[in-house]
Amino acid sequence: MKLHPLFRVVLFSLFIQIQTVWAALPTLSPDSGKVIVNEINLQAMYIELYFNDDADINNWELWINEQSSSGGGTTQYGCTLSGVYESGRFLLVPQEIGCTFDLHQNTNEVLLLDAAGQVVHYVSIWHAGHEAKEWPYDGNESFATVLDGTSGGNPGTVCSKPNGEEAEGDWGVYNGGGTNEVCYPTPGLPNGFFTTNPFANNNVRNFARRYQSSAYGDVAIIGNSVI
Repeated sequence: MKLHPLFRVVLFSLFIQIQTVWAALPTLSPDSGKVIVNEINLQAMYIELYFNDDADINNWELWINEQSSSGGGTTQYGCTLSGVYESGRFLLVPQEIGCTFDLHQNTNEVLLLDAAGQVVHYVSIWHAGHEAKEWPYDGNESFATVLDGTSGGNPGTVCSKPNGEEAEGDWGVYNGGGTNEVCYPTPGLPNGFFTTNPFANNNVRNFARRYQSSAYGDVAIIGNSVI
């Protein structure tokens, strides 16, 4: 079946738009600093947002670019966020906002955009020798936290210490061993809340799946369970 010439033009234009959606890097949002990608757990597959200020995140987007597990290129995932949250709030994705994504063990980018498509925060954990980044910010931007080459192999968790900071010097890494244990997983809790890993024996995945964020003073930890 032959396509009408006009229809072919429309299809070609759509193809170009899809291919160039990230041709220009998003620029700074006026809401930058209000909301931070506060913790990323690469084993339990959660991303925690922290609110430095009250914020309406309806129609904001969270994008993840990860090295495909097979090593064949990268895969991008996009999530639409919603809600109005107060300062001091922790928000877990996907536990509290439905979203489907995957995270590579050491090569990921996370991009938080406002409703206008401008950057609120960007975090990069990119292992040398992998595919090119989708959003190659170099860390000189006020909204960018670039941890490339500082992960100590395969990090389990990277996080801001204290909460809500963007500068790389205020971030820590937990990789399950060695001397870099400065960022134990704390989904929905202040980073640095634990001085030892309470989720040993790989139970952090089950913890993150079960945990629904609440005021940390109301959470009781018994073994590896949360009540």
